[in-house]
Amino acid sequence: MRHLSPSSFDATLGIDKILRQRDSAISITEQRSIQPAEFTDRPRLDVLIKSASITDYVFARLRPELLDAGVLSPAQFRLALAEARLSLLPIAKAHRASAKKMGKLSRILEEESELLDLLQMYWSALLQG
Repeated sequence: MRHLSPSSFDATLGIDKILRQRDSAISITEQRSIQPAEFTDRPRLDVLIKSASITDYVFARLRPELLDAGVLSPAQFRLALAEARLSLLPIAKAHRASAKKMGKLSRILEEESELLDLLQMYWSALLQG
């Protein structure tokens, strides 16, 4: 097939002339109905579904890397939250420049812990009726 540059397509030529500029080596099969047994191509739906979209890329980049999936259980999450809050104090003492940020982060983690306690109380109240 010869090389066709965008300049070889003139808007005034019309679609018929543009199509005729191509080589005739391309064969187009006649239109007909075929039975599934005659269809030899493999289905492409699974390829389309598995292909990554921009949404998949964004979610993959934002998804946290968990080394221990056990932290997703409520008890382990509480322990990890408490450990994270306690580990901020030495970091704040070592880096005075970021002490204010560490204080804010500690308050946020404390609020998260209080919200978990409140959620636990509501859940217990619902179970008791």
